[in-house]
Formats: sequence, C-alpha cells, structure tokens
Amino acid sequence: MDNDTNTLALHVETDFRQMISQTVQGITFSFKAGEFFQNNAYVLPVMVDKVISLLTGDDVEYLIDAYCGSGLFSLTSSQHFKATYGVEISELAVEAAKQNARINNIENSQFLCAKSEAIFELPELEQLDKDKTVILLDPPRKGCDELFLNQLFAFR
Repeated sequence: MDNDTNTLALHVETDFRQMISQTVQGITFSFKAGEFFQNNAYVLPVMVDKVISLLTGDDVEYLIDAYCGSGLFSLTSSQHFKATYGVEISELAVEAAKQNARINNIENSQFLCAKSEAIFELPELEQLDKDKTVILLDPPRKGCDELFLNQLFAFR
C-alpha cells in the first residue's frame, strides 16, 4: 500500500535491538524492533483516522495520550490540538516518542515518563483546562488499574 500519507513496506526484523521505521498519516515513526508498535499496517491508517475523528471537535484544545508508546496518536493528531501530552511508563518508548517528534518537526507534543496513576499529578497536566482536554486510553493487554480509572472519572 502506498498513497499520499501512508507507506507500507513489509519487512521482518528478527533482531529486537534494530531500529524500525514506519510512516503513518505522513508521520515517520522510528522505534526498536523489540518495543511495541501497532502491528497491523493495513488497518493502522484507518484506525488512526477513526481515533482522530473521535478526539477532535467540541472546542477540545489538549490531548492526554495515556499509554502513548512511541507517540502514534499524540503525533498523528498533533495538528488538531494546541498541545498533546503523551504519558508512558517505558523510558525507551518515551525516548522514541521524543525522537519521533523531532524527526517530524512537531513542536506541540510533550512526552512524559510516568505510570498511568501518576498522570493527574504531573505538573505539566495539572494546569490543563478539563473542559478543553480529551484523554485517549490505549492500554496494554492487562488494561487500566482501578486507581487510574477512579482518577480518570474524577477528572471527568
């Protein structure tokens, strides 16, 4: 598949330390083969479009991307927000997200290394207007813990 905003080149990498690059919605992502990245390259552009359509509108200005990984949703949706904030527990993934923002010259995305239950205590996020902030959850298979969900409900 190859069009204006997506490039699909099938490549299998068996060395988990090697860097992989993939372009989604015109944004290039670079990440270690051993780190998680959405792996269905055929569905990925459609999924990203759908998620962005659900996040935007209603005077929303800020995105908190919980469990952001290497920045997929934060970076592909950054043009729709004043600022995006990706939060991820993996230091490697946060560094990859920061590098991906630099590679793509995206300046309104920040990436923070923290556990999900610490999101609402981060100084960078405490100052956001709740009425203009949307939170995206893309958790790992185990899901979100109860403490985080209670904080999320309190955030509204």
